[in-house]
Amino acid sequence: MPVVGESRAGEPESRVNESRERYFFDAHFVSDEPHFLVRAESDGLGALGIRPGDLLLVKRQSTANTGDIAVVKIADRGSCIRRVQMEGGLTVLVRSSEHPVEIFPTDRVEIVGRVERMIRNV
Repeated sequence: MPVVGESRAGEPESRVNESRERYFFDAHFVSDEPHFLVRAESDGLGALGIRPGDLLLVKRQSTANTGDIAVVKIADRGSCIRRVQMEGGLTVLVRSSEHPVEIFPTDRVEIVGRVERMIRNV
């Protein structure tokens, strides 16, 4: 499975390019559904336990439930990793308690996938 890029937990950006870095997983670790890997690049989600350099296993899907950590693409701003909260026609994106939430009309936010696992080298 390739690492498709790095994503900041902080400021959104669009640096998602397939790298030469690849990982192989046992079938019991990953379902048959489409997945990709993203490497967290900043510490904006440190309060959630995600640190720079962590690999995030992301299930490709276009929806997220309130409370999910997801890779999201914000119109005109790029991609980022956030905890998602849905409130009516608004999508609230949360980094951590130290950072202000970001609120967007739902039609400006595309859910790229939901983070299923975090992989960290010790």
